[in-house]
Amino acid sequence: MRIFYITMRFPAASETFASSDIHEVVLNGHEVSVYCMRSPAPYFKKLVKERNLEKIPIDSLDMGNFLSGLKLLVAHPFMFFSLFFWCLKNSWSNPTHFFKSIALIPRSFYIFFKIRDYKPDVVHLFWGHYPSIVGYLVWRFLPNICLSIFLGAYDLTTNYKCSWDLAKKSNLVWTHSYYNLELLKKMGVSIEKVNVVHRGIDLQSVYEKPKNMDPFKIITAGRLIRGKEFEFLLRLFSSLAQKRPEFSLVILGDGPERKNLEKLSASLGIKRKVSFLGHVKHQEVFKEMSKGYLFLFFSSNPSERLPNVIKEAMACGCICIANSTPGIEELISDGFNGFIVEKDIAEVLKKIDQIYEDPTMASIVAGNAMKTVQIRFNRKIQMKKYFDEWHACVDGKRI
Repeated sequence: MRIFYITMRFPAASETFASSDIHEVVLNGHEVSVYCMRSPAPYFKKLVKERNLEKIPIDSLDMGNFLSGLKLLVAHPFMFFSLFFWCLKNSWSNPTHFFKSIALIPRSFYIFFKIRDYKPDVVHLFWGHYPSIVGYLVWRFLPNICLSIFLGAYDLTTNYKCSWDLAKKSNLVWTHSYYNLELLKKMGVSIEKVNVVHRGIDLQSVYEKPKNMDPFKIITAGRLIRGKEFEFLLRLFSSLAQKRPEFSLVILGDGPERKNLEKLSASLGIKRKVSFLGHVKHQEVFKEMSKGYLFLFFSSNPSERLPNVIKEAMACGCICIANSTPGIEELISDGFNGFIVEKDIAEVLKKIDQIYEDPTMASIVAGNAMKTVQIRFNRKIQMKKYFDEWHACVDGKRI
């Protein structure tokens, strides 16, 4: 199949799963092109090289194709007004969404005409919010192309009603958590139409635990932004280190809060015990996780759904302790393959004590975690579900 992925920006530092999915598409013998609504990130070339994406056609916004899009919409006024009034109808109540939609119309026209010229079998909206503008043009003017839309946590919490409407029109609708079904139902999308497929990880990237692994090394990972609760984690670790100085903490990831977190680390007197590694290659993330014993995650981000970093840590044999986020029980069964706790320092410290008091139990939990990911969150197995549905759609078995 020839598949066009429509996304906002690719690759992006916080979206390793997008690159992983693209690789699986190629490994299965399909042809893929990626079209981005936004301009490339400043670290675009670095990420392309790190993630071995050099052979993937990636088309991002620039001034040249923006102007080309303007010319195309002027040359096709019927298409333009059809799209304009669709955006107006669905986003007039939210001026921010409306004006962003209008600003993205030239880029959407450019992408649409690339789709018309190359005639892919499938157009997949990797994000279901603003890429829906392209999706509408495909639905309205290229009805023979299989239109596939993914609606994740962020898509569902932005309240962008264009995506609500397009989901009802698309051939295929995807989401990555059963928790999202109720939200989709409220949007008016038929639940029978929705494919729930958990995001998988690349198990071939997983390292075995080294024999000299430090049993007191704690790992965490994520973008260093507010809402990820790294400040809470540092305060928690400070309390732990006072009781048990043998512990150390490794933080993988970068972001605007890094300097503030480093200052907090120093003020808490744990600077020497905390390592901020910043942005590291995805392969290095697995390598660092394999060296760790515990993985801690306490995000309060409302759009968090079954975080990939937890799956990766589980696959690497870490014992994961996480707070309750929407849908987390689809990944962690408390006490079986990890632990779900309240975001309370005393409770987390008590749980850590229990883990170290019963190493047999801890070993069983770590083993169950690895098996869970291998069976239910394997990228190859999860992406096959996409391929099967796309094939059925292209063959006319899905309407």
